[in-house]
Amino acid sequence: MKHKLIRDSARHFAETELAPIAAEIDKNATFPVAVIEKMKKLNYFGLQVPKEYGGAALDSISSAIVVEEISRVCAAVGLCITVHNGVAVYPVLLGTGKRFFAEGTPPRSFELAGTQAFPSGIVFTTNPNNVSVGEMIIEASYGLGEAVVSGAHSFNEVLPLMLARYCGPGLLGLGVTALIAGFMSGMAGNVTAFNTVWTYDIYQSYVKKDASDAHLLWVGRMTTVFGILASVGTAYLATRFNNIMDFLQLVFAFVNAPLFATFLLGMFWKRATGHGAFFGLVSGTLAAALHHGLTLPVGAPVGIKGGWLAATPLHSYPSEMAQNFWTAIWAWTVCFVATIAISYLTKRTKTDEDLTGLVYSLTPRPKEEHLPWWKTPEGFGVAVLVLAVVLNVLFW
Repeated sequence: MKHKLIRDSARHFAETELAPIAAEIDKNATFPVAVIEKMKKLNYFGLQVPKEYGGAALDSISSAIVVEEISRVCAAVGLCITVHNGVAVYPVLLGTGKRFFAEGTPPRSFELAGTQAFPSGIVFTTNPNNVSVGEMIIEASYGLGEAVVSGAHSFNEVLPLMLARYCGPGLLGLGVTALIAGFMSGMAGNVTAFNTVWTYDIYQSYVKKDASDAHLLWVGRMTTVFGILASVGTAYLATRFNNIMDFLQLVFAFVNAPLFATFLLGMFWKRATGHGAFFGLVSGTLAAALHHGLTLPVGAPVGIKGGWLAATPLHSYPSEMAQNFWTAIWAWTVCFVATIAISYLTKRTKTDEDLTGLVYSLTPRPKEEHLPWWKTPEGFGVAVLVLAVVLNVLFW
């Protein structure tokens, strides 16, 4: 009964207050200040905060119902409620930030107006440029309990904003589910690959060749635990960067760039040797470290962002992204050249027969003359390319 009343109340508000202006909000990219003022009186910005702190004290299901009903009519305003409650207020409430709620006599109520302080101690600025809710970025610092709304864009918000802007009710939930599933499957694949490479390709091949299956199973489990812990530690390193994309590009520059050169030569050059691939990969990674340690983005502190090999950086880049791209270029080039040079200096141990199916030039390609054009790889590729162009034109 309680959940039905909450659903009816939220649905009535959404249909009477938001439905008439939802299309205008999206079309003109405006912030519905008047409606937000009405929402604060319903405590939509303190859904799960205890009543003694001025909140609505709703349970998780009730909060989800409110967000669902608001988002069903206007996804932008639904995102405003979700981000404020989930990203700003609730994490502070769960942590040591309860003292922010209790300050004041009586305890401060939830308001969204000007630069007034929220009960959480979080300060929101006004929106001078009428930026739509879906385009506002919230930068939260939980240590200080502050968050500021600005009209700036952040790479961290690309996927959530895209989902909120282009996915309607139902499809939005499916998109978020697919996004989370993609992250989980990618993480599981990385940990599994790390486990397999270390256990079988390195440990069994070079460390303990006569290891039993039970011992290898134990090593694999310990490697998985180590990989997960290392991933958690890496997440903390990512907080030192302006956005997650800069951090990923740095990782790609160290790992993917030299690895791509190794795979490229291994697939298309039959003269490549194992020693050439290994030492080329090591050389490329070291080149990335050397370049990163001798350069620094403008305004960045010395440390994880570069400059740790020289008292004065040899070169300054205008942005972290520029530095990462040049790091990747140096890593790829050094790996490519070193692999070729060392391969010519070392003996080839694989015959053409051994490399059949691995090297492109030695692998026979099946004839596909009997297939209709739409079933061939070329035809399918052209069809996908045309479809991508059409969709980009339609949704530009």
